[in-house]
Amino acid sequence: MPASMYHWNTQRIVAEAFAAGQPELQTLPAHRFDAVLKLERRVSHDGFVAIGGNYYSVPDRTRRVVEVQQLQPAPA
Repeated sequence: MPASMYHWNTQRIVAEAFAAGQPELQTLPAHRFDAVLKLERRVSHDGFVAIGGNYYSVPDRTRRVVEVQQLQPAPA
């Protein structure tokens, strides 16, 4: 068999290892999980945060750093 058929670390045949692990795999859930990216952003002196090249106003200027949650776009 070609060397590419063997896993580089375990030296097992990849297809056989996959077949052996197949019964342990669970089905995917019916709904999609919302992927959220959490970022920390510093509030500028005039009350804005920069996210992805855009500036957004922040109502509370007393905090210097805020946490931003950005939803990931759905695949096309």
